[in-house]
Amino acid sequence: TVPIYMMQVFDRVLSGGRLETLLWLSVIAAVALAVYALLDAVRDGLVTQTGQWLHRRLSTRVIKATLGISRGGGTITLQPMLDLRLIRTFAGGQPIKVFFDAPWTVLFLGVLFLIHWLFGLIAFVSLLALITLALVNAYLTKRPNADGATAERRSTSVLEGALGSAEAIGAMGLDAGVQRLWAERQDDADRLTAMGAERSSRCLAFSKFLRLTIQMAVLGLGAVLVLRGQMTAGAMIAASILMSRTLAPFEQSITAWNSFTQARGAFERIGRLLAAAPRLSDHPELPQPEGRLSFDKAVYGVPGRERPLAGPLQLEFEPGTIAAIVGPSGAGKTTLCRLAGGVWNPSYGKVRLDGAELGVWPPEQLGGLVGYLPQDVQLVGDTVHDAISRLEPDAPFEEVVAAAMLAGLHEEIKSWPQAYRTPIGAGGRALSAGQRQRLGLARALYRRPKLILLDEPNANLDDEGQKALREALVQAKAWSATIIMVTHHLGILQIADRVIRMEEGRVVADETGQEVLQRLKSIALRREGTVQQDPKPRLPGADPTVSANDRAKGQAE
Repeated sequence: TVPIYMMQVFDRVLSGGRLETLLWLSVIAAVALAVYALLDAVRDGLVTQTGQWLHRRLSTRVIKATLGISRGGGTITLQPMLDLRLIRTFAGGQPIKVFFDAPWTVLFLGVLFLIHWLFGLIAFVSLLALITLALVNAYLTKRPNADGATAERRSTSVLEGALGSAEAIGAMGLDAGVQRLWAERQDDADRLTAMGAERSSRCLAFSKFLRLTIQMAVLGLGAVLVLRGQMTAGAMIAASILMSRTLAPFEQSITAWNSFTQARGAFERIGRLLAAAPRLSDHPELPQPEGRLSFDKAVYGVPGRERPLAGPLQLEFEPGTIAAIVGPSGAGKTTLCRLAGGVWNPSYGKVRLDGAELGVWPPEQLGGLVGYLPQDVQLVGDTVHDAISRLEPDAPFEEVVAAAMLAGLHEEIKSWPQAYRTPIGAGGRALSAGQRQRLGLARALYRRPKLILLDEPNANLDDEGQKALREALVQAKAWSATIIMVTHHLGILQIADRVIRMEEGRVVADETGQEVLQRLKSIALRREGTVQQDPKPRLPGADPTVSANDRAKGQAE
């Protein structure tokens, strides 16, 4: 619009002297510019919405894939979400518009050839020069940009690890060490990023010099053609403006190229993540199970270790029973719990619920059947209600209260400032360790699941909490739940139907709770002298007051 308007004003209005011509030319140009502004606004809105749509479309798959990889023992990081942000920034921002503007170059180039073939030839050669410069820029910045992105991810991993161990870092004064390690990795990232930016800025500076020089050349050539009578002054001005519009997208592509390469690398990483993630079950929901859990030669191992963390395991757990898993640290107790809940997938063998492998159950249905309390309790949500209800939309309040009552926490919650709307902080950090554990227990008991897995549920509980835990397990047993519990505390064995002892990832004993208690009692009676009773007695494998001979005798019996 602007080049044609200027050409008509110079060649028609100024030579003809008619204000009517200027008026109608101005009206036509104003309408055209209004249409341009409207279409540009619509395009900007569509680009933004496309970026958001792409982010929503991919984020669900990426989160599921990340969690799926964690079931195979992989590490969960924030990098996939950062990659999604890079893609959204590129697809929904200014950089991608450069690629949309580039096709119009063909139209502008054709108009320049119509004005004069020399202008078209100059524009064509200039385009080739800018394209070559853009390719050179891509080549020079590819390695430092890629290495800088890798170094940036390594520095981010330091912060991720530090945030997960913030308490220990603060208590032991590791702040300086964390800062030093992060600074070293971040310095590498900054150095490589700066190297790429410096090379790109040089190419950009040369491209600006080239574009401005070409525009001057077009004006000079136009002046020569005007003096020879081969062109009008309006056409000369129009050619100069069109030349600028023709070259602009290719000059801007040099600055947009870095965003493009980052988005492409992020897209490739997400593609590899989705390809490596285990496929989720697409089976329809199965009939509600009774809760019978079985391990069929299940083994879980990790690369680099000669011995698996657990297995082979050949076990069956019946509904309405409480099984206590005991043994020294590193025996594989936690691994057994994670395999039972589908948190990890077995490397070999099968884990079945009512005869169907855990991978066959739809994740949403299986999640409603399992109540899981890990060692390190991390609560999800903003309030106590969110934490207990597992973020279930429109969760019935009476069900939340019932779970809290089962965990013996209802009366305490009522005394909190906002009761069930009390904020819990990120991961539950606003609560004490004992409160987090009991809230985690309430979450595990929410809606009375058929399979309850508790990993050291009484590690942070006082006497009142211990009593509430025992009562909750008795009630869960009454509704025929299958209960598997890792513990070192002797008192909880009084309600256990089975006691399974593990060592080095294998089951070495499978007895009833009464048999274990009787054996421990006989060991105590054979001790010489009087041994002061521990207020929280532990199993022989974990009690330092039990001699090695007594432990050997107990195991032999």
